[in-house]
Amino acid sequence: MAAGDPIRLGALEAGESQPPEPEQIDRVKERCDAAHFEFIKDPADPTLFEEWDSYFIEFPAGRETRPVFLYDSQDFDTILSLEFEKYFFLADYEALVFIGIILRRRRTERCR
Repeated sequence: MAAGDPIRLGALEAGESQPPEPEQIDRVKERCDAAHFEFIKDPADPTLFEEWDSYFIEFPAGRETRPVFLYDSQDFDTILSLEFEKYFFLADYEALVFIGIILRRRRTERCR
């Protein structure tokens, strides 16, 4: 996987995927808007045998962004279960960082 390639939250398993519910899409979009993350709809391409639209969330990655791919209902459940608004990528690395951990670590270091 090259830097900048979309990252998928779950594994594609034939026959088990279900399209995301409209409510799931709306909730993710609302949270992305509140966090100033870009939420992008990628229309289905029948020539690629895609059954429904997919989506991307553009996460901060230094001065750029990195896309996270959301395809099915399970992907939306996973992202909704996280405080994804507090995550960002480290530029040039395949790593996602939770901002709360960094803030706690910095506060602890100042107390010493």
